[in-house]
Amino acid sequence: MIIINEMLVAVTRLAEGRKMEPAAAIIDSQSVKTTEADSPRGYNAGKKIKGANAV
Repeated sequence: MIIINEMLVAVTRLAEGRKMEPAAAIIDSQSVKTTEADSPRGYNAGKKIKGANAV
């Protein structure tokens, strides 16, 4: 299945006048905020407060 997909992509690129292989790739990752491991922190959505009092 992967080989068929790669062949279709290559044929489509050639038909559009481009090279078979792309020249660049984009890698995306999600950034996640972290908290310090030694102090418990939380978020209380009901009271909309952050920090040690939210736990």
